[in-house]
Amino acid sequence: MKRFPLLFALLVSALLSGCFWPEKFDAKVIVNPDASYAVKFTGRVAHVPMVMQMVTTKQPPSAKDEVEVKRVVDRVAKDPEVKNIAYLGNGRFNLETEAAHKAGTKTNLMGMIIVSTDKSGVMTIASGRINDKDKAQLKDLGLTVTGNLEVALPKNVEVISSNATSSPKFFGLVGTHSWKIGSSDDASTS
Repeated sequence: MKRFPLLFALLVSALLSGCFWPEKFDAKVIVNPDASYAVKFTGRVAHVPMVMQMVTTKQPPSAKDEVEVKRVVDRVAKDPEVKNIAYLGNGRFNLETEAAHKAGTKTNLMGMIIVSTDKSGVMTIASGRINDKDKAQLKDLGLTVTGNLEVALPKNVEVISSNATSSPKFFGLVGTHSWKIGSSDDASTS
């Protein structure tokens, strides 16, 4: 059985924070006037170790793998932020999460949505960085990302900088800051 080099596995594991890679999703960060916030995620995620095994062996998951899938589902379902998880096959899952966070709390959702606040109170909402080598390795595994991220802010919040695909209209009163993410190339912006 052919195996990926250990270094590659470690890089991907470190990159993917918890072994899941978001392939297709809708996510929303809702910031409240007191700087508390909620993060919602609904979408399809890939369990990277399982996908890696299927790519290297060129075989679908075995009965033993299916037992591991059940363990993954059971473990993930215990997380209070997880509202629903369902196995779709071929290492893919439908996943729905929702969590409320106190002001100043740092959040990292699968390395894709990172919310942090510095000592001066400036909140940063960013995506993780993926270098070109990791992007190529994810592509070799057949893992891509397509999604929408919306950030809803209170009306009195000053946005210091943004690279959003679209922003609120009519003097900031209507809509959200939104990003359309079309590939892992887009996952490297902040």
